[in-house]
Amino acid sequence: MQGITGKVSSSAGTPEAPENGALAVSVKKATQLLDLSERAIYRLIETGELQSYHSGRSRKVTFQSIRDYIERQLKAEQAQPSAGRRGQ
Repeated sequence: MQGITGKVSSSAGTPEAPENGALAVSVKKATQLLDLSERAIYRLIETGELQSYHSGRSRKVTFQSIRDYIERQLKAEQAQPSAGRRGQ
């Protein structure tokens, strides 16, 4: 998976922090990072899977919560029996 910088970190394929050092990104950028719809991002925020806050009139998603979400998804996938996975 590629991050904002186009680089992939060594920690299980999660995106590296943005080059500008941002600790939070817009919902639009979060949709790009996770390849999800805006509606799906807001659903993850509502369920507490992503952390966010308002900054003026816009909502920001913490970059750490995006990394944590990816880590949880990877762990859940690894916990599934390999026979049930596609593409392997």
